[in-house]
Amino acid sequence: MCRKSVVTKRLIFFFCYPYYHPYSNWKLYSHHGGRIKWRNEMHNIRKIKDLDPKCGKIQTLVLYCTKIEEKTTKSNTPSNYLVFYLTDGETDIDAKRWNYSLEDFNNARVPVKIPGVVILKLEIQEYNGQPSYIIHGFTSSDQYPVSLFAKTAPIDTAQIFDNILNDIKQYREPYASLVGAIFEDHHDKLLLWGGAKRNHHNMAGGLLYHICRMHEMATYVSSLYDCDADLLMAGVDLHDIGKLHELFTDDLGSSDLTDEGYLKGHIVLGIEIINSYVQKLALDPTVDILKLEHMILSHHGKLEWGSPVQPAFLEAVILHHLDMIDSQGETFERTKKDAQPGVSRPFTGSMKGNILFNR
Repeated sequence: MCRKSVVTKRLIFFFCYPYYHPYSNWKLYSHHGGRIKWRNEMHNIRKIKDLDPKCGKIQTLVLYCTKIEEKTTKSNTPSNYLVFYLTDGETDIDAKRWNYSLEDFNNARVPVKIPGVVILKLEIQEYNGQPSYIIHGFTSSDQYPVSLFAKTAPIDTAQIFDNILNDIKQYREPYASLVGAIFEDHHDKLLLWGGAKRNHHNMAGGLLYHICRMHEMATYVSSLYDCDADLLMAGVDLHDIGKLHELFTDDLGSSDLTDEGYLKGHIVLGIEIINSYVQKLALDPTVDILKLEHMILSHHGKLEWGSPVQPAFLEAVILHHLDMIDSQGETFERTKKDAQPGVSRPFTGSMKGNILFNR
C-alpha cells in the first residue's frame, strides 16, 4: 500500500470515527469536509436532584458555574476555601473547595473559565440537616452548549406579556396609561428578568411568570370582594416593577443585585419608576396614584419584612396575600420537584422554619 493511501485512511479514521468523552454522552463527528461538531446523543446529562444522596460518595456532574468566591474558615487555624455557585438549569447550589485559594485557582495548570461549564467531582455531606456539597476536583468543558443550563419560566413570555397588556388597556384612567406605558417601555426586560436572586421565581422570565399568576388570581379574587378591581390589578402588575432596576438577569436566567438594588431595594426603585412616568405622561397626582404608590410600599405586609408602611385598605391587603401565595407556592413547587421522593426536608432562606412533607 502506498504511503498516500495510508495517510488517507488515517485521516478518514480520525474524522469519521466517533470519539466518546469520558465524562459525557457526546460524540465528535466530522461534517462537510472535516468541520467538527459536538452533538448530544443521549440528552441525559444528570441533574443535581439525581445525585445519590448517600454521604461520602464522590460523583461526577456537569454544571454551569456562575461565579466563585474566596472565603476563610472561622477555625483556630484559618484557611482559605472557594465557593462555587452552580446550576443545572433547574436547581442552584453552592459547593466548597476546601484549602484552596483564588491564587491557587488562577495558577492552575489547566485554566478554568468562570462563568462557564465545569465538570466536577462532588461529594455530598450533611451539615445542620441539609446537604453540603464538597468539590474534590474540577475542570472546564467547552463541549456542552450553555443553553442546556438556562433556567426559564414554564410559560410563553411573549404571549403572556401580550395578554396582560391587553388587560391593562381595559383599566380605567390613570391606570391604563400609566401601567401600559411602563410595560411597553420595559418589554424586553420583562420577557427576560428573573423574580429574585435566590428565592422565588429566580429564572429567566420569572418576574413575568410571578406577575402572570398573581394577575390571574387577582382577576378572580376581585369578583369576590367589594374592591376596586382596576386598582388591585394595577398594583399586581407594578408591585415588583422595581426589580427591573434592582436585579440584573443574564441569558441563563441567573440574577444578581445591581448597585441600585443593593443600596435602595425594589420597593423604593418601584416608586421612583412610577413617579417618573407620572411626570413623563403629565398625569395629575390624584388619590388614585397615591393609593397605587401605597400598594407598592406596603406589599411586603409588615415593617419587619421590608415594607415602610403596612396595608391600609382592602386592595393593599389582597395584594400582599396574593404575593405571599405565589412566592411561597412557587418555592414549595420547586422544592418538591428537586427533593428526593419520600424525603421530607426543611426550608432555608426566607422560608426557614417551614418543612416540606414529601411522602
